[in-house]
Amino acid sequence: MFSACSQTKIFAHKNKKTKLGNSKIHLSYLKMHRSGCFGRCPTYSIEVFENGLVRFTGIRFIADTGIFEKNFTSTKVQELLTSFEKYRVDTLKPAYENRIVDLPGIEYLFTINNKQTHVNNAHFGPSYLRTLARNVDDFVLIEGTIRMDNSWKKVSKGSKEE
Repeated sequence: MFSACSQTKIFAHKNKKTKLGNSKIHLSYLKMHRSGCFGRCPTYSIEVFENGLVRFTGIRFIADTGIFEKNFTSTKVQELLTSFEKYRVDTLKPAYENRIVDLPGIEYLFTINNKQTHVNNAHFGPSYLRTLARNVDDFVLIEGTIRMDNSWKKVSKGSKEE
């Protein structure tokens, strides 16, 4: 009798998992924001649009402050967005507990199936979020340093409001 109940729960769980795995998600926009720390941690945001536009906003303790834009091939952008889709970022919690106050944070904002989703303290979420953050950083890394080269267009000096 008890085994029948146990099998029912497993069956229901498998149905949920199968249902979730079959639903298609489409990620059309992502924004990653690296927040500061008590020291001189770089603070910046990178926005990636599915049309190939990447926008970098340098805020503090970074070589290039202001807002910069650059168009990348849609293939490179699509590969990044697909990698986020593969990890089903639509199933993430909205916030993860911050266990180290002085650690620079990673926050994400996604547009998934035309709906915005925010993930706070992603640094403490699943480990793949930190890996994906490094992939986003690759758009602005030059010889291991986050900075803009001549291929980026400065569109604004930036401000605290932007």
